[in-house]
Amino acid sequence: MTKQEFAEKLARQTDISKAKAMDVIDAIFSTSPGHGIIAVELDGGRDITITGFGTFKTRHTKARMGRNPQTGEPIHISARNSVSFRAGKGLKIRVRDSITTDAGTAYAAPQAAPTSAYDRLGAPTAL
Repeated sequence: MTKQEFAEKLARQTDISKAKAMDVIDAIFSTSPGHGIIAVELDGGRDITITGFGTFKTRHTKARMGRNPQTGEPIHISARNSVSFRAGKGLKIRVRDSITTDAGTAYAAPQAAPTSAYDRLGAPTAL
């Protein structure tokens, strides 16, 4: 999905204009210095947790020595910051339980209704 497609879906689902939807997306995801809620928070070393969706974090990697794989020559690898994302439980379950069709659309796999108290609690029913 492109940013434009995302804005169109957001506009349809929230009954706002496409231009306003694009402004909302830019306010959240922009990577321009001083803009973008997510980028600004990560710049400040703060985590962003969206319950059920996931957590964005900044990770720091120390400087270290490595090797050029072609020559075997030692090289210095600089320290750096990077962004990581860890999917939340709700997103993991949604993706795990979705099925992709030949047309490329995903839908939730049907879940069998629990047949006993053990099923409702998630305990195994057969040994």
